[in-house]
Amino acid sequence: MSDYSDLLLLLGAMVAFSLLSVTTAVTFQSNSDIVYNSEVEYRAVALAQGIIDEMRWFTDEDFFKSNNTQYYFKNYPETRTISYGSGGNQYTADYIVSGTSRLIASTADVNKYEVLINVKNTSTSKDVSATLQFIKSFKR
Repeated sequence: MSDYSDLLLLLGAMVAFSLLSVTTAVTFQSNSDIVYNSEVEYRAVALAQGIIDEMRWFTDEDFFKSNNTQYYFKNYPETRTISYGSGGNQYTADYIVSGTSRLIASTADVNKYEVLINVKNTSTSKDVSATLQFIKSFKR
């Protein structure tokens, strides 16, 4: 190095490299958070869809009537814990599941019920919530 200009250039290069390193680390952390939140949201939708798939097969209308003892959602909201991964990468997440059903149309031939399933997870930095709707019809 013959003069101070080389030293200033080296110092500038080191500052630029350190800023680039910090920015890269923040970007990787942000991507990890996005992947985790997406996985939690995917599981919330899958959980709600599983309940709807189960209810599709009900042939008894009493499961949909809120004043009936067989009402499907009488013990809701409930907390369900789901485990992910295996070995050292295993973790769990709690989901609060709530649901309602109500009669939305009644004709001489058909009764139609609207079912709303809401699944919420509050363990992430931003709350994740998924609500699915399902219409079930019964012949009279």
